[in-house]
Amino acid sequence: MALTSSTPEASMTHVQSLLDFTHFLEKCHNVKVLVSSRPLPEFERGYDGRPFLKVQDLTRGDIRRYARERLEAHPRMKILEKKDPDRTGALLESIVNSSVGVFLWVRVVTESLLVGLTNYDSIDDLQKILQGLPSDLHALYSTILGRVKPSYKPKAARLLCIIHHAQSHGQVLSLLDLWFADNADDTMVHNTTAGPITDEDFLYRVNELETRLKSQCLGLIETEPDTLEPSSKLNRLTPRIRHPPVGDKVVCARSLHRSVYEFLNRPDIWSEVVEKYLGCTFSAALSLFRSIILLIKTYRYYSDADWREILYLATCAGDRAKWAERQTKRPHCRLVHELDLAMFGVMPLIYDTFNAG
Repeated sequence: MALTSSTPEASMTHVQSLLDFTHFLEKCHNVKVLVSSRPLPEFERGYDGRPFLKVQDLTRGDIRRYARERLEAHPRMKILEKKDPDRTGALLESIVNSSVGVFLWVRVVTESLLVGLTNYDSIDDLQKILQGLPSDLHALYSTILGRVKPSYKPKAARLLCIIHHAQSHGQVLSLLDLWFADNADDTMVHNTTAGPITDEDFLYRVNELETRLKSQCLGLIETEPDTLEPSSKLNRLTPRIRHPPVGDKVVCARSLHRSVYEFLNRPDIWSEVVEKYLGCTFSAALSLFRSIILLIKTYRYYSDADWREILYLATCAGDRAKWAERQTKRPHCRLVHELDLAMFGVMPLIYDTFNAG
């Protein structure tokens, strides 16, 4: 049983009911109870005298190894370590001690330090960055977003809004999907003819977006290869497309962690971080509807492709059309017409490819 979802704001009645329930299970014969929670005073008092362990005592070595490998992968860190090994070692120990065993905290913090290394910060500068980062995750996210350049904040808000909307509907976005959602308007959708996107265009857009995610969102959105088997990825929530030279893998953009999603769900945070910088006419759902039409128009097809891939894209497009109409409170007939044209243009090309194979 995990009590990690409890927060300091949780009512004492709720906390006490959890304690009473676990104490009841404890009295049952042949039952062992393993409870995990944040180190809140209520739980420490409730389980006083019982065997316990602190995760941070068991993960120090792993966290130290992870932080060292992440930072030493940067050429600048290697130079600093060579010049002053003692102080760079002290920086790593500070990371380990401040993490309190939370790998996610280390992951976000090392991203901030890597930005500093890219900017040729000194060890003193890096220590100041580390000291300025709070240990609480939500406070850490607020601090990171506060460091986004003012000129980048509207762009970061747009990206966070799009990914948050997709995640709220269980969808995982490829980088090309996110690029289209962030950049496309009705004119781009109309002017794009059906035909496979070139390697050059694909790589340009993916690399551009990866760079922007790092500079504009400062680690709150990550990219990762999609390593699941293709057959398990075929569904309307994870529309997958294959683009050389990436091959069968799709590079996905998603929120760094569930806690980022929950952080953005707070009304005060959403208002300050997202709504403040977005125009009243912006719709993440509409942006994603435009994107799926462009994904279909630029679909890369192969003789060994699964017919279900394009059908799932079409089904996903239907879902997104529905969400766009709900969010904007109006139908988007021209885009639906473009979706019809996209399918009409792509299907004969796929049919010819299959027959040629």
